[in-house]
Amino acid sequence: MVHIKQYQKNKNGIILSNFAPFYAIEVNINSFLPKKRPEYVKCSSKELDPFNRFEAVEYPKAEYFFRIWFDEKLSFINGNVFEAIVSCHAIHKENCYNCKSRRALQWIGGGSTNELWGDMICSKCNALYEIKSRKSLQKIDNCFSKYNTQSGSFRRYYRNENVHRHYKKYLVMVSRVETYISKGFFWPVEIAEIDSVLPCLKDSSFIKRGTSIGTIIKVKTNTRKRWFNIPHLKDLDFLYLAKDVFRQCFTKETYEAFEFRRENEWKVLNNIENGKEIIKKEDAKSSINDLRCELEALNNGCDDNDWESNFCF
Repeated sequence: MVHIKQYQKNKNGIILSNFAPFYAIEVNINSFLPKKRPEYVKCSSKELDPFNRFEAVEYPKAEYFFRIWFDEKLSFINGNVFEAIVSCHAIHKENCYNCKSRRALQWIGGGSTNELWGDMICSKCNALYEIKSRKSLQKIDNCFSKYNTQSGSFRRYYRNENVHRHYKKYLVMVSRVETYISKGFFWPVEIAEIDSVLPCLKDSSFIKRGTSIGTIIKVKTNTRKRWFNIPHLKDLDFLYLAKDVFRQCFTKETYEAFEFRRENEWKVLNNIENGKEIIKKEDAKSSINDLRCELEALNNGCDDNDWESNFCF
């Protein structure tokens, strides 16, 4: 599986792997002009070429998940755990939003072998559900109103569109911040019917090995409603859950091997940083000593008049 490195820099130290070095200025209706962001003004077009900005490394499946779960931001784990929480609650306690059938929702998972796009499907009416989590209800509002919800493979979506063209599709979004509702705290779950799914480029679209194209979801905003609320679970340790899942999928020994290697890599990096700091301090000491010696030599080799004469014009 491919993992994108996010620290590509140019000779001036400017990070080039940010996926959005440009922004669009609306010139006329439906006409936009791209413009460089201030931090990228000094970068050449060649440097900003997406085929040059991204570097990818292919890892075995176990190492890939270890890196994105335990070496990257916690948001990867949060997203996976909340999708699992929502789908588990919906499958066991909720009816299909579309046809109201009980016990009809099934987990299919975006990356499952059946190649279906989405996370859940209704076994009765074939309605598809794509589940996403966001930091807050405000973030969910932005996603629904600005049509900027990115999702899974467009290739998979397009391949299944002919089969599921006439079936309803829904975007389900859960807030990762609990909300107080009457008798306690809950995670609110919003739902809206999907209007269209469009292709969307991402960093892995430019790594010169195959073409990876994501999707961006546009919903019918007037269909948005609160589907259900999930009781908030106190002291839920997402990192512990991720470790437990990883050990079950790839064995405990595999996790421990990666963890041991990561700790050693951190030690090496710390030693390198400490070494740089020591070198800097030694350089500073050396510069001070050199300056002191030069001043002493100047003072001992010349009298005051000669020293002053060096600065007379």
